[in-house]
Amino acid sequence: MALTQEARERIQRAWPDILDRLATGELVKDVLGAHKITRHERYTYLASEPNARREWDEAREVSADAFYDEALACARGMANSSGEADATRALDANERRVLIDTLKWAARIRNPRLYSDKQTLDVNVRTV
Repeated sequence: MALTQEARERIQRAWPDILDRLATGELVKDVLGAHKITRHERYTYLASEPNARREWDEAREVSADAFYDEALACARGMANSSGEADATRALDANERRVLIDTLKWAARIRNPRLYSDKQTLDVNVRTV
């Protein structure tokens, strides 16, 4: 299904904010919901715009840094990556462990080159 002109213009107006919010680690559903963009519209837009997929992938890769920072802040007993303590309640050790594992997983998925547990080897074989 093609994207309507109105939807395309709405996405183009919101695109810089979408990329910024995605790069800071916000959830995709929240970023799209803030601009009333459906997942289908996003997929169609990414497929139809030449640079959109590259920009989207770069923003997701950058978001791994936000997840990494949040995991460190959680490990230190803070509520968020800005270093502020949680005013509502402190997470117990098990809750923090689960949160940290989830954030590490998200960082690994978003930027495996930098945050993967495994090292990748690039072997070039030359024959004479």
